[in-house]
Amino acid sequence: KGKGKGKGKGKGKGKGKGEGKGKGKGKGKNDCPIVHKEKTPNLVVSEVNLPGFGDLDNKYSLGMATFGEYVYVGTLNAPGFPVDLVPWFLGNPLDSTGAKVYRGKPDPTGKWHWEEVFDFGKPPAHQPENFGIREMLVVGDYLYFVTANHEGTPGNGVEVWQTEDGIHWSQKSPPGFGDPNNISGRSIAEC
Repeated sequence: KGKGKGKGKGKGKGKGKGEGKGKGKGKGKNDCPIVHKEKTPNLVVSEVNLPGFGDLDNKYSLGMATFGEYVYVGTLNAPGFPVDLVPWFLGNPLDSTGAKVYRGKPDPTGKWHWEEVFDFGKPPAHQPENFGIREMLVVGDYLYFVTANHEGTPGNGVEVWQTEDGIHWSQKSPPGFGDPNNISGRSIAEC
């Protein structure tokens, strides 16, 4: 619903010139520039990691962030996915060996190299009920992530974790923020 001026062709909805198909520029609802193009450039996508980072129980990545010179990826770990998620939505535990965090970067030839830097299935965390890294966020010199945790019992629930070096992690919130019914963080934001 921008009110910008531009040369637009085709049918557009809303007020202002340059909306719809065609070329036009304007300001949107939040004063963000709006640019319309007739063609979208071709996008080339290449796989840069092994499926599941070599662990096929890692069904998909939920959170990603760039921190330092690495890309960090948090996984959802559910061996029986998607069937396993149905009971979880109904309040039953999820079969999981724990979410993982990987980091990677390309070498000078463009080949990516990945390493596991955190695993909820292993010490020191050893909390396999944290089956997903839902979201990641960089704030200043720290990288944070928020979890999905399938246990709605005391001592469990969504958690926030932090690292300064990308390898050593520490828990920054009590499980469930003190309420075990808080089982999944959908987002994380800087205040």
